[in-house]
Amino acid sequence: MLATLFALLFCVGFANTHKANASSNRVYDLSEWQGNFTAKKVKKLKHEVPFVILRVQYGSSYRDKTFNNNRKLLEKYGLPYGVYSFSRYSSAGAAKSEAKHLYKLAPNAKFYVNDYEMASVKHGSSNNATKAWVQALRPLVGSKKILFYSYQHFMLQHAAKALKYYDGYWVAAYQSKKPSLKSVMWQYTDRHYSSALGKKIDASLLGKGKDWFIGNVELPVANKDNSASSKSTNTLVPDSQKKSRPVKTQGSVKYYNSNLKLTVKDNANFNFYNHLGEDTTYNSRKRLHLVKDYKAATLFANKKGVTKNGDVYYRVTRHGKSMGWIKSNSVENYIDYKSANEEKTIKADVTGEFNEHVKGSHFADNKSLGNVQDLAGKKVKIIGEAKKVGWNTHYYLVQYEGKTMGWTYQSVFE
Repeated sequence: MLATLFALLFCVGFANTHKANASSNRVYDLSEWQGNFTAKKVKKLKHEVPFVILRVQYGSSYRDKTFNNNRKLLEKYGLPYGVYSFSRYSSAGAAKSEAKHLYKLAPNAKFYVNDYEMASVKHGSSNNATKAWVQALRPLVGSKKILFYSYQHFMLQHAAKALKYYDGYWVAAYQSKKPSLKSVMWQYTDRHYSSALGKKIDASLLGKGKDWFIGNVELPVANKDNSASSKSTNTLVPDSQKKSRPVKTQGSVKYYNSNLKLTVKDNANFNFYNHLGEDTTYNSRKRLHLVKDYKAATLFANKKGVTKNGDVYYRVTRHGKSMGWIKSNSVENYIDYKSANEEKTIKADVTGEFNEHVKGSHFADNKSLGNVQDLAGKKVKIIGEAKKVGWNTHYYLVQYEGKTMGWTYQSVFE
């Protein structure tokens, strides 16, 4: 990332004042300039920072050479990551394309960043283009955070009006004192030494707790009875809202209390088992049910197991009966649906699409039925409403002039 070079003199000493650790408020942003990660480097990184931020692209025509390798290793060893796009959009339309391309390449990121620090807009205003970027991304990422990155002078000149549409501002200022302008993260140096990577890199200090960026990371609890159902309350709340519990590890698996309502995906391919193979306290593992017999079934998770490789499993019940363990990539959050009969107006400057089903639902095929912007400024009828358990946001089923248009995200409406 870019910032004024002469300011380095103010922060070289400051950059190395504190020793980093995984619970600190210091994070790194990294790109192909830092090279490919290795398993050893990622394991060490976990002891330095709570998460990292990876560059995915330069504009939409150039992909970071190391992103896929580094992303896979971070996911394998359980180090959370956000992503950023070094933006080069020339218009609002190009900004939308860059944002969508970022999501396409990094759908599993914890949060997303528009790194706009070099003037590139040739058609229309940079504020409108920067606003179009976040509005194109919002329907795709739901409640995940979307940040704007730049140094203060550039932001004020090119994106001040668009900033309010982002969840937060990540300010670049290589100096010893935090800038007075409100921000959620401050990149204070590009000379911080990381012992995990063996080189000097960009570093930032968090202005909010790590959970604000990546969600709450639960502490695991003992799993004394690995196959019995939980006696916990039936009130379902997302795991991210539960209080931390004491750590307990069995074999190479860490267990957590869980309280989730889930749905089996149509394309699920991991069957139900009585134990996790990585839990060496058990001598054998047995398949209990074929997942193909339970597509679209509703499940309740009362335990979560996380392996040393970062794979996540849930111990689930159905109709009060224990089903065993299922892998997280075979389930989705349960969605509550209800009928509706109201009118809403679609925003005049909207981006997004109508889909056959709610995004993130259990359906394997979710076709795009059209562009929301085709109805920009129009009053439409809402005939259905959907909300994922544990989420605060809604999806709506839209009808216009008697025709059902499809499902879309709440942010497209006034």
